[in-house]
Amino acid sequence: MERLIPIVNKLQDLFSETGLDNPIDLPQIMVVGAQSSGKSSVLENVVGESIFPRGTGIVTRRPIVVQLYCTAQDKLNHSENPNGMFREDGSYNLSDGAPTDPKSIPAGAENQAYAEFLHKPGVRFYNFEDVRAEIDRETDRVTGKNKGISPKAINLRVYSPHVVNLTVVDLPGLTKVPVGDQPSDIERLIRAMVLSYIERPNAIILAVHPATTDLATSDALQIARQADPEGKRTLGVVTKLDLMDKGTDAMEMLTGKVIPLKLGYIGVICRGPADLRAGKSIQQAREDEIRFFRSHPVYRRLLPQLGTQTLARTLSTLLMKHIRDTLPDIRQKMSQQLGEWRKELQTLGPAFEGADDLGGALLNVINRYSSEFAKSLEGNSQQTVNTQELYGGARINYLFNDIYAKELRSMDAFEGLTREDIRTAIRNATGHRSPLFVPELAFELLVKKQIARFIPPAYSCVDLVYDELVRLVLNCEAELLQRYENLRAEILACAQNLLRELKQPCLEMVQNLIAMETSYISVNHKDFIGGNKAMGQLVRARMEEEERKNKSAKNVNTQSSANTAPKESTSQDGRILQPRRRNQDQSQKKDEASKQKDDKSPKKTDAAEADKDTRTERNARGDPTMDNFFSEADEDEEDGEDRKDRGLHTLPSVPEHLKAGEVSSDRDRDDIELIQTLLASYFDVVRVNMMDLVPKAIMCFLVLRARDRMQSRLVADLYKPERMSELLNESSDVAERRATAKRMVELLQRGMMVINEVRDLRVKEEM
Repeated sequence: MERLIPIVNKLQDLFSETGLDNPIDLPQIMVVGAQSSGKSSVLENVVGESIFPRGTGIVTRRPIVVQLYCTAQDKLNHSENPNGMFREDGSYNLSDGAPTDPKSIPAGAENQAYAEFLHKPGVRFYNFEDVRAEIDRETDRVTGKNKGISPKAINLRVYSPHVVNLTVVDLPGLTKVPVGDQPSDIERLIRAMVLSYIERPNAIILAVHPATTDLATSDALQIARQADPEGKRTLGVVTKLDLMDKGTDAMEMLTGKVIPLKLGYIGVICRGPADLRAGKSIQQAREDEIRFFRSHPVYRRLLPQLGTQTLARTLSTLLMKHIRDTLPDIRQKMSQQLGEWRKELQTLGPAFEGADDLGGALLNVINRYSSEFAKSLEGNSQQTVNTQELYGGARINYLFNDIYAKELRSMDAFEGLTREDIRTAIRNATGHRSPLFVPELAFELLVKKQIARFIPPAYSCVDLVYDELVRLVLNCEAELLQRYENLRAEILACAQNLLRELKQPCLEMVQNLIAMETSYISVNHKDFIGGNKAMGQLVRARMEEEERKNKSAKNVNTQSSANTAPKESTSQDGRILQPRRRNQDQSQKKDEASKQKDDKSPKKTDAAEADKDTRTERNARGDPTMDNFFSEADEDEEDGEDRKDRGLHTLPSVPEHLKAGEVSSDRDRDDIELIQTLLASYFDVVRVNMMDLVPKAIMCFLVLRARDRMQSRLVADLYKPERMSELLNESSDVAERRATAKRMVELLQRGMMVINEVRDLRVKEEM
């Protein structure tokens, strides 16, 4: 299982070499702590070499990924080494495949540790002072020389016989006060950078805190809890245990009584400034650390969780277990991303070279676009499997059946037509004659007027289908056309021009359909009720109405006669006495006639006076335009009265605009209802015809013609040798995307080969 860490290191190197963001969340140990908490010193104790720069203020200004490889001889012969990391002759394979030949090591350095930087492949550093200087130079190169920071990591590999296989990331220390060129919000920037590393689910957090300060105020534990609220992947490290005041200890910290962590705490002692000035080596510091813990009256009871060696073994064990648990998920994610990048590369296609490639590529794009357009209409496109919304031809079908047909069903046959309009049309159609039957001309005039109301919905249906075709033109093969901006613009313009050209004939055809309906009123249509049936229906309705009235009147008369009949009286001798009502009525009529004869006078009647007063009052309201009219009317009326007195009769003047007036007889009412019945019946016939013929016309003259002519139109307009280079000119971002996709495919393929080494290792161990 120890070989798992070098395998993950190989993956880390692969991803770092590309200069791209790490596509896979690899298991790593992230070291966090406040500035001057001793975290760099802890890592140096683990490495066994002084590799980190030192100084005042913030020193670590970029994340440093430190990969430790154990090169001890017993490790070399520990197993059959199936992953090719170690060789039988003692040489060591680097992640880039270059073996470390023992003969290439300088004299006297056969068993020495050395380091390599990923940004300087093949260059080995045996002097670790040069390592520190190189870290300073690489940091200043990116961040400047005045305390700037950067999230871009430095990758360092250390090969030594005195280390365990391990990978740690030293993050910049948490600080609060900006110095040098650091921005005023340096605290927020550093915390955001640290969180971006430790929030990864596969990261193990190593929170470093000095024992000389209260654990409750620890910046490291505070930010670790923010990324790992349950403390499942956080290991606490307590430093500077030898600098605590006499009589005090850190037992409560180490035992987790203050802030409990599931991975616990480990106490260490590192070299201080005085030790560095005295030149104390790391090996001597480790021995002094062990001697201190064994001789301390309190800490010697916790020796299994104290010391740098314990920390190194614990970190290595945690990392190996974490890698083992997460390796299946890593393999699955890498395989998934490899498929996605391959698909992206296939979509972008190869770069073209030569005129033949350009011509073939242009025809390929046109054919794919036309085919996708046709498939979208027929329902065979890949996008038609979308379960979120309708697409392509399904939307056009929805327009026909759920929008256009629904609108036609909701139309009222008598909208905008009153009974007075119908009666006026009937009177106009009869001319100067008084007809015996309802004139057919009135029916034709009215039904043509109502049929014309089908024009706006039909035109709207054409517009809606046209808009859907334009929408489909814009959405077809969007990924394919994104590769060529010029070609995409030309294809869309050409397709839209084709649709515009087809729209006008379609509108004309729809207009002709409605003109056909108005040009000939087919009264012999099988669904039309006809005059005889309409008349029979009207007669039956009248008979039923009369029957209901007669029954109602009979019931009323029966009840009235029973309640109001005069009672007969008898005389004293028993004879029946009849009321003498008849003689009384005749006498009353004679009196009224004589009274009317006496009242005859040459004066105007009261009704005439009242009518004149009314007109005078109405004119007094302020309508001066009617003065002459009323005065002339009064004079005419006076003349008429005078003529009437002389035995002469005249007619009133005819108004300029005449209406048929209100329904004055049962004949008028019957004629109107008959026309209404015929209109409703024929309107339904035309409604059904329009619901059937308009969608057919749109499909024939617009949709199907666009489908059939799209490819030939694109080829005729775009396949021109002098324009091919211009049309297939790729944008810079497309070329960059293709290069990135190629790098990622190659990278993930190499990563899958590294992951497969673990599978081969397990198979050989089982054998």
